[in-house]
Amino acid sequence: MAVIVQKFGGSALATPEGRAQAALRVKEARDKGYGVVAVASSSGEDRDPYSTEALLGLAKGVGLPPDPREQDLLLSCAATISSVLLVDALERIGRPAVALSGGQAGVITDERHGSAEIARIDPGPLQAVLADGRVPVVAGSQGVSEDGEITTLGHGGTDTLATALGVALKAEVVEIYRDHAGVTTVDPSLVPEARTLEVISYEELYEMSRHGARVVYPRAAALARRNGVQMRVRSVFEAGRQTTLSEALPPQKTPRQAPARIITGITHNTGLAQLRIKVPLSFGLTGMGKSHHEVARKRSETEVKIFGRLGTAGINVDLVSLAEDMICFTVREDVAEDARRLLEAEGLACDVSGSCAKITLIGLGMQNIPGVLAGVIQCLYDAGAPVLQTADSEITISCLVPETELGKAVQALHAKFLS
Repeated sequence: MAVIVQKFGGSALATPEGRAQAALRVKEARDKGYGVVAVASSSGEDRDPYSTEALLGLAKGVGLPPDPREQDLLLSCAATISSVLLVDALERIGRPAVALSGGQAGVITDERHGSAEIARIDPGPLQAVLADGRVPVVAGSQGVSEDGEITTLGHGGTDTLATALGVALKAEVVEIYRDHAGVTTVDPSLVPEARTLEVISYEELYEMSRHGARVVYPRAAALARRNGVQMRVRSVFEAGRQTTLSEALPPQKTPRQAPARIITGITHNTGLAQLRIKVPLSFGLTGMGKSHHEVARKRSETEVKIFGRLGTAGINVDLVSLAEDMICFTVREDVAEDARRLLEAEGLACDVSGSCAKITLIGLGMQNIPGVLAGVIQCLYDAGAPVLQTADSEITISCLVPETELGKAVQALHAKFLS
């Protein structure tokens, strides 16, 4: 029997109507002769008493100690409840099902509570349920360590778990179900004209996820590509529209022919702060008898000091720009003051600008196409959105803009590159 793994997001499972639709998606696959393994996320609604957020609030409200082991045990309940409720929805339409914790489904992890990595999966328990004609509904984002301790997989853990189950079961496809259709060209809340992409490459999906698109988490996208797992992103409410992942590249480019699609999608991150560190003139500039090698060595020492100190403190940096007399990068705005204090304690003067947003354009088609960055900068200039910083790779271009200008900036870029 061919197997399909279907992952259902928390927002889709937050209401009886959503769970009923999820059950119908399972039934459709079963009616086609597939064995179905469903993976249920915890509810995405804060108001639900069994959501992850509600359980964290409960712990905080009664003053429970933030012990990682106890917190994993608590948080695992959220997805377990979702799996039981989805089983109920399946039973109501005549599809026998059974809820399983991650451990009962054969998911073995390392011992890092809160951000565990999957070590191996024993497919036996799930295969036994499928052979019995039932639908196993696995609680998302969890497993057990070799010692039997319950662990959770951290952000995006349910996507990662569903993909890993697809690998272990040699599934024909892993379907990621959300509360709206497929992967869109841009966030529809910013651009109502956003389109659902019919096909996207694994690499493009990974970059979109990494740069802020809340579609499939980067770990899951990377795992799917590495293991050749076929993946589809679908809506639990709209059976027709979907996005299929493919390894296909854009059409072959010639000197006279640009690819059919230069930009695939536009993503954004908000709540960022830009930090600027002035490099001391004593080694930031050549001259004064200093060689380029001496300048480079002193700069490297400063960079090691900056990024090493922040890394030790657990502060992630992004959009790093290294000029001869200035080092710029971004951090989350909620840790910007902590970063500034740490750097000033090292004798480094630091300017901080908050309320920034990063916009990223992604597309395999921009490879070896000159002038794309220039077009982006010109578009933002024409829209009145100042560009504070840029970074690019072969298939991405990122621009930092004031958060107040995000909406019009994204709309202008979408109109230019994706309309």
